[in-house]
Amino acid sequence: MTLRTPGECGMAYGPSLATRQPPPACGNDTDFLNDLNNFFRRFEALNSTPAEKEVPLQEETALCLASADVRRTLKRVKTCKAPGPDNIPGRVLRECADQLACVLTDIFNTSLSQAKVPTCSKAATIIPVPKKTHITSLNDYRPVALTPIMMKCFERLGSATNHIVKFADDTTVVGLIRDDNDLAYREEVEQLVRWCEGNNLILNVDKTKEIIVDFRKIQPSHAPLLINNSAVEVVSSTKFLGVHITDDLTCGR
Repeated sequence: MTLRTPGECGMAYGPSLATRQPPPACGNDTDFLNDLNNFFRRFEALNSTPAEKEVPLQEETALCLASADVRRTLKRVKTCKAPGPDNIPGRVLRECADQLACVLTDIFNTSLSQAKVPTCSKAATIIPVPKKTHITSLNDYRPVALTPIMMKCFERLGSATNHIVKFADDTTVVGLIRDDNDLAYREEVEQLVRWCEGNNLILNVDKTKEIIVDFRKIQPSHAPLLINNSAVEVVSSTKFLGVHITDDLTCGR
């Protein structure tokens, strides 16, 4: 894994208000880069399950790509996309699609028939992008992985015959509490926490918010919701799928 900072990659910030300054570049602070690298790698340390290769059955026919499809995919590459650790820009793949189509077709089909991905194609360059203006912790950086554009083309070709499922990074739990009994709601949250732990995901309690909708005139006090022994902040409004929702169920954009 290669780690670059916005300053090293020449990342440019667009026009903004005069009062808003971009976060300072990391420069050549080796200790900071090592800490950031270890922070991003923490998911690998939590994963103790060894990788297992699923060998295709003999009666199964491996997917075989046609050079015409590879050429067509290369010609659709967006030249503005940042390259991965191979440093092959999208413009080269697009402009040289006719010359590269046959070569890449052989590489892709060999990978499919052997059920192996070349090691160099599995590398990624990690770009730490600041989530906000004032950085206070390593968690304020969002890791953006730049993989080889060539492999993105390979994945796009393979997705024509496979289903790809994408997971959103935001999760919402809705619970209906009757007769002031919130046990089922709290158990639902605990199940979510256990599921995340089992799938090497870490919930950010600081970003987790709880909104309570209660139209009774006399509202009882609610015990704080705990996640990993940390209390979840109760708010009067929250943003869900681009819509602001308040505790009196009024909505606005």
